[in-house]
Amino acid sequence: MTFKNAIALVEFNSIAHGIAFADEMVKGGNVKLLDNYPTCPGKHIIIVSGDTDAVKQSVKNGFTVGKDFVLEYSIIPNIHEDVLKSTMGISDISLKDIDAIGIIESYSIIKCVEAADIALKESQVRLVDMRLGKALGGKAFFIITGEVGAVKSSIMAAVEFLKENTNLVQFKVIPAPAEELKKSLL
Repeated sequence: MTFKNAIALVEFNSIAHGIAFADEMVKGGNVKLLDNYPTCPGKHIIIVSGDTDAVKQSVKNGFTVGKDFVLEYSIIPNIHEDVLKSTMGISDISLKDIDAIGIIESYSIIKCVEAADIALKESQVRLVDMRLGKALGGKAFFIITGEVGAVKSSIMAAVEFLKENTNLVQFKVIPAPAEELKKSLL
């Protein structure tokens, strides 16, 4: 599977306009629609990937039909491969890969993805899971793993970003999670 180097995330206050925006995004450029779904409370999320210029153009194309309904959007160039895979529902992490874990929970789906990208680029950590608004009341979270010092460093970098940019809900670092907990994360 070939991974592209940029993603765009767009959040709407209208499901109908979100779907129309997604249609314009994929019609107008060389991007892949990774996800397109409603979230609580009555919002809509679109995620596309492609090269940076194509992703930027797809967002611009989408603005022609739904700019007034956009709550927030972000274009993340050079996205960390684990974040991109997670938005596609792909994970290659196994039980033996899980060491210390760090968890971040946010009210912003888009800022949570940006924070995950920051965390993964901060230290030698891996993404265990990332959930974006589905069955979470519109919240998002991610879980990383690695050596405890690396996890702490990555989590704190993401926490600082979220504190500056949105509502951070909670974060935790678990230095030595129980085997049963590790199994439950996969």
